[in-house]
Amino acid sequence: MLSQLGLELEDFALLDPERPPRLLLVAPNLREAARTFGADEAELLEWVVFHEITHAVQFTGVPWLREHLAAMLRELLSSVKVEVDPSALLRLPKLGDLRAAWDSVREDGLVHAVAGPERKEIIDRLQSVMALIEGHAEHVMDAAGEDVLPSLPKLRESLERRRREKPPLVKLLERLLGLDLKMRQYVVGKRFCDAVVRDWGIDALNRAWSAPEHLPTLAELEDPPTWVRRTQVRSVTPGS
Repeated sequence: MLSQLGLELEDFALLDPERPPRLLLVAPNLREAARTFGADEAELLEWVVFHEITHAVQFTGVPWLREHLAAMLRELLSSVKVEVDPSALLRLPKLGDLRAAWDSVREDGLVHAVAGPERKEIIDRLQSVMALIEGHAEHVMDAAGEDVLPSLPKLRESLERRRREKPPLVKLLERLLGLDLKMRQYVVGKRFCDAVVRDWGIDALNRAWSAPEHLPTLAELEDPPTWVRRTQVRSVTPGS
């Protein structure tokens, strides 16, 4: 979860589903983050652990999830082909081609721009799954920490501020390389999970883990009611 802040390292081999995952917390970085946040180190550690334990439960409690992700990664890697057209290297690109290429990079990042339609579809599916995984862990870390972490509001505000406050050049590079996709996973995924639990209950959100076809798409992450209707989740009412 907090890999961008250097607080943890996940040894998680998706392409080898039989390999057990490990979580390594980077103690010096954790102490530095606590100092930067003005937070109690023990509370920050507990908050981070809530998130990472959620990941462990996701991948051990949902038997198909790890192989599902691994299959998409294998599909993506198998579709990658490096082909060089010597004649194209000698041609000057047209102004329209350059403008279209820049617009594509600006809109979707360099990764999507060079992926092509087929690989973009796979990348979008991967992004939607990872957004649910990260957003669910973000939701759980706040829900679990609400009653036991006095500084939870301060921790959340400090983390969100740290994510927002990056130098413009860093933000541009992340955008071009597609690294900001990871950040959007947290934001979009958590917003989706928060909305589903608020309006339909935790059992409704758990339905997303019941089968691969119940995973939300990128469009459904932005429109939870559409996902609810497709998966036939019913609203939870008091006393029902």
